[in-house]
Amino acid sequence: SKVFYSCTFVSLVDHPMGNRHKAREIAIQLLYQLDALGCTAQEALKPYFAAHPVNSETRTFAEEFVTGTVENIQNIDSLLREVSEHWSLERILPVDLSILRLAAFELLYLGTPPAVAIDEAIRLAKRFSSKEASAFINGVLDKVKELGIVAANGYATPGGQV
Repeated sequence: SKVFYSCTFVSLVDHPMGNRHKAREIAIQLLYQLDALGCTAQEALKPYFAAHPVNSETRTFAEEFVTGTVENIQNIDSLLREVSEHWSLERILPVDLSILRLAAFELLYLGTPPAVAIDEAIRLAKRFSSKEASAFINGVLDKVKELGIVAANGYATPGGQV
């Protein structure tokens, strides 16, 4: 018989945070689920929003964050490997890796201001991981920001330009 696993998600429908922050919270949960269960973005997005409806703006942001991160995961992971000194991606907690991937996607492909992307990642780490993780994530993303701005190794610069 087949065993189906599902993740428990935090309902964000009535939370007083902004749409983008809610979308980031949804995105890291879905990115975590994609890694844990090996499903596609579409396989994760549809059931999530069926079970946890949000306004259309939040949903649009979350979908963009998830699909964009997944579409660029090879470049993002390559850059994270480069800047995560003494840490292989396999050693990074899955929730922390999801946060790093999302923030790196925002920095490199969406042109999110670095202070915003990094601050949001730290907030997510404090909520979903630990204070220690937030310090690690801050350090890694500072290096991503530096490399992204100078277009090191052919990675995209903020705004998606190579």
